[in-house]
Amino acid sequence: MMPVRLAALISHPIQYFAPLYRELARRPDISLTVFFCARGNVEGSFDSGFGRTVQWDTPLLGGYSSRFMQNFALRPDPQRFLGVVNPAVVGLLRRGKFDALWLPGGYGASHWLAIAAARTLHMPILLRTESTKSGKHGAAHMMKAALMRNIAGALYIGSRNRSLYESFGVPAQRMHFAPYSVDNRFFLQQAELFRGQRLQLRKRFGIVGEGPCILFAGKLIAKKQPQALLQAFQAVRAKHACTLLFAGDGELRPVLEAQVRDAQMMDVHFAGFLNQTEIGAAYACADIFVLPSLYDETWGLVVNEAMNFGLPVVLSDAVGCADDLLRQRENGFVVSASRFGIEGADAIAALVADAELRRAYGARSREIIAQWDVPHTADGIVAAAHSVVGFNAPH
Repeated sequence: MMPVRLAALISHPIQYFAPLYRELARRPDISLTVFFCARGNVEGSFDSGFGRTVQWDTPLLGGYSSRFMQNFALRPDPQRFLGVVNPAVVGLLRRGKFDALWLPGGYGASHWLAIAAARTLHMPILLRTESTKSGKHGAAHMMKAALMRNIAGALYIGSRNRSLYESFGVPAQRMHFAPYSVDNRFFLQQAELFRGQRLQLRKRFGIVGEGPCILFAGKLIAKKQPQALLQAFQAVRAKHACTLLFAGDGELRPVLEAQVRDAQMMDVHFAGFLNQTEIGAAYACADIFVLPSLYDETWGLVVNEAMNFGLPVVLSDAVGCADDLLRQRENGFVVSASRFGIEGADAIAALVADAELRRAYGARSREIIAQWDVPHTADGIVAAAHSVVGFNAPH
């Protein structure tokens, strides 16, 4: 079987996806070239969500073929339509003689240049987006609808994402499962590295006592509603000894710290931003993982990470991965996002009060997440790429 020559147009290097590119580069039946529109966090850049400059401490490049294109945007920003303007993509696709084009969920100017070039070259398009909402109206909806009409294959990451493609009329035969995954091997190695160090790790974060540790990991911003978690924790700690650890940073951190000071909660701790090689220590000292997001949490890859550490999870129903990774009363609880302060407290209390329940739910988390790994994702992409070759060939 000849390898499929696959071009991927990506906004910038992202820590979660580099292991996937390396896995694909090892596959003999695919020849991947990644074109980046911007350099992003390779040298470090300001992340408005974390409220600080971020430079990831795991390699974002190497182990796969990639190329950075010159970005002519007046205000470079992968989140803005005119924040990625890379006219070179047209020539690169034409000269590269690629069999297919892989696009992520971004809809920047360069993506539409690539779509136009692919149409001219009769090059089939694979789309892998994490979106779960169609928007229903407006310019964004019309752009998504136009893109959906032009794709040869939809790489869906989970149940809600598949439903999005269905809502745009993408037929089932064009759907390919490419699960949203993290580098399970890395996090399992981290879990093994920290095995038996729970007490030392808790001391690192200022945690004293033996009560269960509840962990939040992510940006301290409104959509994650960390204040609702703090409310739930206050209710739980009134009846059970436990601690709460916030691993992350953001605009709400001063607000949360002030609430903790005013209530004299000595059992709430702030670890700040933790990089990829540091976050494992937080998972390893935790007993329960919680993500209480209020809206727009299309997936929540921190849940994947936590489950690799054998943690039971409590999620709001706004978290996109809840339909796939959480089995109610098997490895955790899904509760209402709008009532998290109350329903979340009940779910957390059930786990805090029962060590055997935490153990059983945590073991189930590891069983479930074993199927959501990078090799499985690569399998889906390779199968999809082979299936669409010749899809747009002229008749």
